[in-house]
Amino acid sequence: MHNTTFLSILAATTVLAACCVITPADAQSIDLSPVSPDAWYTHHSSLAHKPHGTLLKKQNITNKVTAPHYTTYRILYTSRDKNKRPIVASGLVQYPTQWKKYRSSARHVVVNNYYLNSLTPACSPSWMFQDKNPKVKARPGVLSQGQHHHFSFETLYPQSQHWTLFMPDFLGPDSTYGVNHTSAHIILDGMLALTKSMNSLAPGFPTPDFGVQGFSGGAMATGAAAILLPSYAPQLKRRVSSFVMGGTPADTVAMVDTFLPVADRMYTQRNNPNLPISLMYAVGLAREYPQFARMFTQSLTPTGRKTVHAIKNMCLPEVTQYVTQRNLSMRDITRTNWVSSPLMRRYSAQESLINWRSIPTRYPHYYSYFGYVENLVRPDRMMALTHSWRNHQLFAVDFVVPGVDHISAQPGGVGKVMEIMEKEFRRQELSHKP
Repeated sequence: MHNTTFLSILAATTVLAACCVITPADAQSIDLSPVSPDAWYTHHSSLAHKPHGTLLKKQNITNKVTAPHYTTYRILYTSRDKNKRPIVASGLVQYPTQWKKYRSSARHVVVNNYYLNSLTPACSPSWMFQDKNPKVKARPGVLSQGQHHHFSFETLYPQSQHWTLFMPDFLGPDSTYGVNHTSAHIILDGMLALTKSMNSLAPGFPTPDFGVQGFSGGAMATGAAAILLPSYAPQLKRRVSSFVMGGTPADTVAMVDTFLPVADRMYTQRNNPNLPISLMYAVGLAREYPQFARMFTQSLTPTGRKTVHAIKNMCLPEVTQYVTQRNLSMRDITRTNWVSSPLMRRYSAQESLINWRSIPTRYPHYYSYFGYVENLVRPDRMMALTHSWRNHQLFAVDFVVPGVDHISAQPGGVGKVMEIMEKEFRRQELSHKP
C-alpha cells in the first residue's frame, strides 16, 4: 500500500468485495461491478463440476519490459469465493525461457502477492504487466507511481536466480480487496493449478515447489493462504517452503479504532489526500456486503453517484486525479460519514487474521516483518499473530527493517525476503532427498 495515511484505513479495514449484491428493488441501487478489461477473462461453461485449482485456459503474452528472458503466460483457473461458490480466477506466470538449462532453479516458484489499490481487474498483474496494456503505452505514469516499480524490485532477484514467478490476481474478477478468504482461495488454487498443469505451459517442466510472499494488503492475502492451506489445499503441504508477510494488517478492527479521527477530519475538507483511497474502500465494501451497500448507495448525493460510476473501473492514481481535479470533499459525495459506521467494524472483524481460529501447517516456515517506525499497521498485532503460531510449535520469526516506515519497509526488506526464499528453497531440496 502506498500514497497517504488513509492507506492505513484501506490496509486496516480492507474487507473488500466478492461481487456486488444490491437488490433491484432498492431505488438508490447502483451497479458497482467493474468491467473486465479483456473478454479473455470470461468463461462461459459451467464450473459446478470442476475441482478448484483446475486450469481452464492459458495465453502466451509479450512482456519484454519486465521479463525479457522469460516466457510469460496469463492463466485462467477455477477457484472459490468466500462462501465456497465457484469462480474463475487468473494470474501471471513467468518462467525462464531456457528453463531446461536451469531446471533445478526454475522449479522454485516465488508467489508474489503485491499490494493492489484498485477497483478494477485492469490493475491486476495478469493485465497490468503485459506490453499490450494501453496504460503502459498511453500513461506510463500510472505504473511508475507504484505497481510497476513494486513489480520490478520484487522480481529482479528471482529472475537473477532463474526462479519461476507466479502473481495471482488475488482480488478476483470483481476486485475483492480485503476479503481474505477469497484471496486465500485464489492464491492456493493458482498454486494447485501450476502443480497439476505446469507441463501444459512447458512440456517436461518439473513439479514446482513454492515460496509465498506479500506486502501490506498482499501480506494479508499471504497470511490468509497460510492459515487456510491445511484445510483448503492439503495437497500443497509439502510443496510450500515458506510464507513471508511484510507490513501485515493482521487486526483490521484495531486499525479502524486507531484511524477513525482521520476520517472525521476528512469529511468536510476539500482535496484531502485521504479521500480517494477511502472512497475506493467504500465501493469495495459495498461490492461484498449488501447491508453496507444499501447504506452507502442510499447516502450518495447526485455528485456522489456520478463519482462512483466514474471511478468503479479505475486504479488508485486515476481515482486520485479524478477527485483532485474536481476539488471534492466526502460531504460532496455522501451524506453519511461511512468510515465511522459500526458495519465497517463488524465486517473488518470477520476478515481480521488475528480472529481466525485455524492454524497453519507445520512444514513451511513463517516470517513477518515491518518497519522500525511503522506508521500504518500495528506491529504488536502482527507479532501477536506469529506468537500464537509459535505457541503451536510452528517456526515463526519476526524481524524489523531498521529506520524505515511502512512504505519504505517494502524496498528495504526485499533483500532479506529474497535471502529467506533462497534459504528455504535449499531446506526444501534437502528434505526431499531420499
